[in-house]
Amino acid sequence: MDVEILEAPLHAVPLWTEDEVAFVSALLSDAPDVLSDEQSSPSPPASVDDENDVQAANGNRSAAHESAKKKKTNKLSPEERAAARRASHRETMRRSRQRFRDQIAAMMRTVQELEGVRAQVLEQQQQQQQRADGGLQGQVARLERQRQQLLDENDALHTQLVDSLLAITRAHPDNFEHDQVQRRVAGRLGDKQGGDGTDFYVMNTGNGAVVKRDPVTLCDLVTWDVGTIGHCLQLVRDATSEIAKFYTAVAKEKQQQVAVDMMGWRQLRRALVKQDTCVEFAFDKTFAGYSPGQLFNKTWAFCRNQRQFATMLAPVVHALQLEVLQQINDDIVVVRRMQQELSPEGEKQTPTKYRSTYLLYRMTSPAGVFVVLQSVNPSFTRRCGCANNLWFESFLWFGFLPAEASENGKSSCRVRFGGSLDGHSEEFARRWQREIFFMVLRWETHNVAPVVLLPQSDST
Repeated sequence: MDVEILEAPLHAVPLWTEDEVAFVSALLSDAPDVLSDEQSSPSPPASVDDENDVQAANGNRSAAHESAKKKKTNKLSPEERAAARRASHRETMRRSRQRFRDQIAAMMRTVQELEGVRAQVLEQQQQQQQRADGGLQGQVARLERQRQQLLDENDALHTQLVDSLLAITRAHPDNFEHDQVQRRVAGRLGDKQGGDGTDFYVMNTGNGAVVKRDPVTLCDLVTWDVGTIGHCLQLVRDATSEIAKFYTAVAKEKQQQVAVDMMGWRQLRRALVKQDTCVEFAFDKTFAGYSPGQLFNKTWAFCRNQRQFATMLAPVVHALQLEVLQQINDDIVVVRRMQQELSPEGEKQTPTKYRSTYLLYRMTSPAGVFVVLQSVNPSFTRRCGCANNLWFESFLWFGFLPAEASENGKSSCRVRFGGSLDGHSEEFARRWQREIFFMVLRWETHNVAPVVLLPQSDST
């Protein structure tokens, strides 16, 4: 039965090779594998002469074996020949399996070698990356140390400069006066620069003495740095969102408070904040017969001319100085402002001097067009600390947006005046809480029409 099962496929499938037939036959056979001559009796290495002798002996032996095998085969029965064929097939299968194992082992060794090479390359890359990261971190740390060292040196030089400038200005104040202030105050405006008060204006409402420019102190050196233009432009970009947040907060408080109308102006907010050292305010009014563009352009020209802008502040301050430090572009200028305010004791006490450096700019936003004054004062740690010399923060604006047309069909403009003033003093905040409303009335008088018109007397 075994012979028939084995021999039938051999003749039925002519496309199989001898090795494949032997492989299938060995799989179906239950006989154990027979070790090859190389595995059963491994021989130690021999010399060249011994190998030649062995090869010759093996050749003679194999020839004799073949001749004997042929004679023996001729004498075998069919069953013995079938068994011999099965043994030959098993040997072929064993060799095939051995070759397969050898190939797998070789592939495994190759894979292990490649894995080792890959691991080595990855380790080298990680080491290089760590060295590179360590180099960058070292550079950053070194730069941080240099930065801190330069800041320390700057602080030391800053302190020395404060002492030197204060000593010089106190000893020789006349050497630091503006060379053109005398002529401008006296009315001799023959000089070509600033004769119309656009970029410089100084006034005094005191005893009539000629006002000299504020002596140069460290404040003049640290107040404005052209290197901060990028910071100023960022302030302009952020102004729209700051104004929107301000009116959002006002709208929330408006639900709890009743708006007050005075001279046509609706007061939305006028309150003290920050421990009563800062005043926040918001007013609005609608003007019929004016477009937003008209009032916007008039207000910009009014604020851009320092002589005209001083009319809003003149009744409040004892002395005032406005000076354009730099014009960044047609829409942004940097202005320095110095003002002296009388104390509650009047002339008995030295007037308090307040300084501020602010951006004056115009911009458009979804909420309308704006003329904005926003302070860019130096840090408190960089101020000279002179006696009677304080700094105040300001952020105020005039906003213009269209309103509903009047009954006669003329265009209307809604004006919004709002912002905050912080002088870090309760006295400063209370004074400007009272005066802020009169400031907006003075703006209306100069840019729209006088608030109060006296009737003309009859000439007849």
